[in-house]
Formats: sequence, C-alpha cells, structure tokens
Amino acid sequence: MAAQFFFILSLLFIASCSEQYSFTPKDSEKEIFGSVISSHITQFLNNSCKSEVALLRLNENGDTYQEVTSASIADNGDFVLKLQKDYELDLNIDHVLEARYSENCLKESLLRPLTKIENKQIISAFSTLVTYAQKASNATKLTDISKDKIEKLLTRNIEATDFDSAYQEIENATLELTDVFGITPELIKDVTPAVNIHSHTTSQEGEVKRFTVDAQHWNQDYLIAYEWYLDGQLVSVTGQWEAFFSENASGVKEWEVYVGKLES
Repeated sequence: MAAQFFFILSLLFIASCSEQYSFTPKDSEKEIFGSVISSHITQFLNNSCKSEVALLRLNENGDTYQEVTSASIADNGDFVLKLQKDYELDLNIDHVLEARYSENCLKESLLRPLTKIENKQIISAFSTLVTYAQKASNATKLTDISKDKIEKLLTRNIEATDFDSAYQEIENATLELTDVFGITPELIKDVTPAVNIHSHTTSQEGEVKRFTVDAQHWNQDYLIAYEWYLDGQLVSVTGQWEAFFSENASGVKEWEVYVGKLES
C-alpha cells in the first residue's frame, strides 16, 4: 500500500488565500460596484485572460486575507460583487478589493481598500498604493485609520494607470497620507508584496508535487526573495518547490514558505 504524506501549511506575509466564507441564500443581496483602471486591460481582454475582482477580509489574527466572494470583470472594466444579505460587512475590519488578471497572460494584481459600499469603488495603480499604505500602517500601529479619510485620499488621481505617476501623486499628498495612516510614502516601497500560494495537503510516495508562489510588488526595485523549508530544512530559494518522497518516508511533514525583500 502506498504511503501518504500530509503537509502542515505555515504561511507568513500572505496577502490573500483561497478559503471562502459560506452564506445562506437570502431574498436580497448587497452589491459592491466599481471599475478597474489598468494600462494592461485591453491586452488582458483581447487575449481572453481570466479576470476577476475579489473581496478579501482580514482574518482574526490580522495577518492574512481570506476571500469572501468574487466576480468577473466586464469588457469595459466594470464589476459588481454580490453579498448575501446576512453577511455582516463590518468596515471596522479591513476589507480589500483585489482585481487580478492571469492565465496565459501578464499577471497583475491591483488593490483598493473597501470604503463605503454605496460609492463606486475604483481600483487602479493609485488605489493599490493606498492599500500598501494601509498595510504599512497596520504593521506600525501608529494611528487609528479613518475610512472617511481614506475615501477622501482615494479621490486624488484615482485613475493613474501606472505606478510611477501614482507614486508621484502619493508623494504630493504626503501630508494627507501621514494624517490618514501615520506614515510617509517611503514606507510603501518596502511593504511585503501581495502573495498567492498554490499548494497541496497530501502526496503519495513516488509522486511529485509542485508548490508555487505568485508574488508581485509595485516597486520594481523591490527584489523578491523566497525560502521554502521542509521540516526545518531549506529546500528551495525560488518561486516554486517540487516535493518528492521515496518509499518508507510516510508521515506528517511540515513546510513553510517565507516571502520578503532580497537584501543586497
């Protein structure tokens, strides 16, 4: 009988994961609507790329985001997310919108802090940097964050389609940024990148399992480093790791992946 291997996942600095909340169907739904502005959107749509917007909720530990629901992006960049009436959308808990394009195309992830759901949610390069600012502020715990102030900040150059111009506008809004998040723009450059993990929980002996990390950072000078560990031993320093176990090696295995900045 073939041996089976079990992996215990330990993740650090993860921006989102695939676990979803369940809902009980109700007669009426809440809607979150908006539009995605990207310099690549025409390329994505013309190449039939997979494109969707997901609503992510910060978990109880405050270290990872869990997916609540998702919806496809229309050809013009618009989207509508539907939430069942019984879902308690507590904006005192961080919720983030993530627009993502993938599948045989250039991969891109754009973010936006969820503010008032009655307002149109524009997701762009600028809103992505505001999300990174919120993440940096959460890490430093320097200030209580006002959703109204975030909403006001997001009205500045929200339609920037590239990160260079978006960061320039962030620098121009340094006083507002400091007032909202208690940080300066420089901190945004070193915030841990958005990360998605593709993993497995079991494996048979003699079977190869591939584990991968998709990590992106808006700052081109931020070089991403990876470290994969199996039972405390370093097994890979790239974005992927292939696990293979021979006979008589059954049991519980613990693996960890660390994603961060490559120090020169």
